[in-house]
Amino acid sequence: MNNPNVKVFAIESTLSSFPSYVICGANPLNETEIHGESFLLAIFKGRKAKLVPMEVTIPKKIAEIKIDTEFVIEECLTQAKFNLIEIGKTKIQRYGSGDLPFIHKVTEMDANYLFHGFFMQNEIKNKIELIATLSKIDAIKQLTERLSSCEKFSFVTIEN
Repeated sequence: MNNPNVKVFAIESTLSSFPSYVICGANPLNETEIHGESFLLAIFKGRKAKLVPMEVTIPKKIAEIKIDTEFVIEECLTQAKFNLIEIGKTKIQRYGSGDLPFIHKVTEMDANYLFHGFFMQNEIKNKIELIATLSKIDAIKQLTERLSSCEKFSFVTIEN
């Protein structure tokens, strides 16, 4: 289900021992503009997530420089990183930690990675279902609808 106009990134940071994830997408809106969206799933303690949606419309040409969907996706990822750091700053104020959050590593993921059981926990799955309703980009809607229709893996113990 990989689409060149939709990318999934894992962001490792000091915010949590679990990475946070960003779904970014871009589509030409019309002849002169490109619409971009990012959905940050900031993961806390592996069970809860905060969803931070963001959208932008950028002209296809700025000062004679052509802008493409790849550029818009990178801009959406950059904004998601800023949003993650802002979330970390509010956690510092709330919990009294003195260390500012920072990002260790950003990795592009295969979208199929999101189909493992971790994303099927109710708190996280609810956020993914919300993305499907908020997104205006069909490829993001299709990905998140597929994700939200998956079932959580269950392990069965076989006794002899």
